[in-house]
Amino acid sequence: MKVNRYDNFTKCRSLILGSLNWSLLELIEGDEDRKYFTDVFHSVDETLSEMKKVFLDFGIKVVRPKPLVVDKDRPLVTPFLTMPAVSGSLSPYDTFLCLKDTVVECPSINDVAFFDHVQYKHIWQECFDNGSKWMAGPIPTHSPDQFELDEDRKYGEILFDGPALEPVGDVLLSSEKVVINDRGRKWIEQWYPEFKHHVVKGTNGHLDGYFTILKPGVIMSIIPKDKLPDIFKSWTVIQPPAGNFAQPEITSRFIQDDDFENTTIGVNNFSIDEGNIVVMKNIADHHPDVIREIEKHGINCIPIQYDAIRVLGIGFSCMTGAISRDGGFENYF
Repeated sequence: MKVNRYDNFTKCRSLILGSLNWSLLELIEGDEDRKYFTDVFHSVDETLSEMKKVFLDFGIKVVRPKPLVVDKDRPLVTPFLTMPAVSGSLSPYDTFLCLKDTVVECPSINDVAFFDHVQYKHIWQECFDNGSKWMAGPIPTHSPDQFELDEDRKYGEILFDGPALEPVGDVLLSSEKVVINDRGRKWIEQWYPEFKHHVVKGTNGHLDGYFTILKPGVIMSIIPKDKLPDIFKSWTVIQPPAGNFAQPEITSRFIQDDDFENTTIGVNNFSIDEGNIVVMKNIADHHPDVIREIEKHGINCIPIQYDAIRVLGIGFSCMTGAISRDGGFENYF
């Protein structure tokens, strides 16, 4: 297995699929809350099993992180932080950036993700042994003074999450703020000057919560076409409607309806290749018009049930991370 990633839509050859860290349940106080989240975990486990089966049926190699077992009596400690656990191993895409033939361990904006990278070492060691490059971004301190500078985290130490950056052939898109800061973007630009760098204005979160590039020339985006970077002006933009995507009962305890949040989760899908994409069955059932619009472009939608969409706040793109795809350093614009 080797790293090769220049996009999120060409044929996927290998990927990381998130794993549940069941030991996190030990941190939940109160029998009722622990039972509730145990039910949530079992529901997510069914979704992960179905995703794995689909990926294997398409011939994709699937590897999994090794969750760091939580011991509530032994917190994780750095010179500036004391925390009870890692943030989890369910969203590998947040933790690393596979770009060209290299994996970059991300200096996450999330302090509780400080130790998350250790759950993936065995995967990157295999890739490294097979000829891939492996490096880490500057290790952040997450000291209090770094986060008091401004709410957008524009300044301070170098920070970025994996989904704050998305390659599209020879173009590298970047979120504007919060999940990456100016120094983080500068660090990436210094290491990858060969890319054409574009900031997606108005984004303050992971790019996979704003759009999915389905294939060259077609993008599913909650950002209107006139607000996307100019490079997309000749592309077809499928814009899903805002609205409730039929939240199942399991989400109703903590989550209130929110049109924007529903929509961002709705574009958080995973492309197997340019003709097949994994989507959430809840959304496919509630908005068949969006699915029909995608299928008009020769893309088959594979629905998978995911009842804990809003409890965990992550979608299918977050729960997966492509290690290798067939694409290269192409000009798609």
